[in-house]
Amino acid sequence: MELKDYVKIIAKHKVFIIVIALLVAGLASFWQYLKPTMYSGAITMSLTNSPTPAQNDDYNNYYTINATLALIQSFEALFASPNFINEIYQDAGVNVPASNVTDMAKIFKTSRNQISSSNLVVSTKSAQKEELTRVLNSAKKLTDQKILDDKNKKYISDNFNLDISDSLVLQDKISYPSTFCISLIGGLILGILGSFVLEYFRE
Repeated sequence: MELKDYVKIIAKHKVFIIVIALLVAGLASFWQYLKPTMYSGAITMSLTNSPTPAQNDDYNNYYTINATLALIQSFEALFASPNFINEIYQDAGVNVPASNVTDMAKIFKTSRNQISSSNLVVSTKSAQKEELTRVLNSAKKLTDQKILDDKNKKYISDNFNLDISDSLVLQDKISYPSTFCISLIGGLILGILGSFVLEYFRE
């Protein structure tokens, strides 16, 4: 078949294609409307290591940087630990939104703007704003407690200082026009493919 043959098929079934496209776009928009309102929340952890004047040389500065990054990485691992996550939710008085340890490890997301950054953003989502706030506050409290315990046990140096921001919770914005347009394009493609199938079986 040549290109003009495909164009003829599309023109012949244009009503079918338009109906399918509008149906897909309408269903996608309605499904988006029915979805519960979601909230995103985060806390930002900033870790510093201030060496004493006697330690302030090139070697110790190099050690300080690497030790800080290693500790930040340990916090990243901590927020993927099912045990620690379970502690957070128990402290917050909220049911863990996961049925197995694999899903639990995915509840929190951690990110750094650079791999060498000592600032760590810990974020998660929930359909309940109040519960999300309590979870983030518990995460902040337990993380603070952990670093204090590690200092008391001499696992880490007293030179480390951890500053954790207050929790920030925002409602996720839903763009209905974007949803409609994207699903409309998908519907058009589906309608065109469907018209080719119809034409094939009619021959």
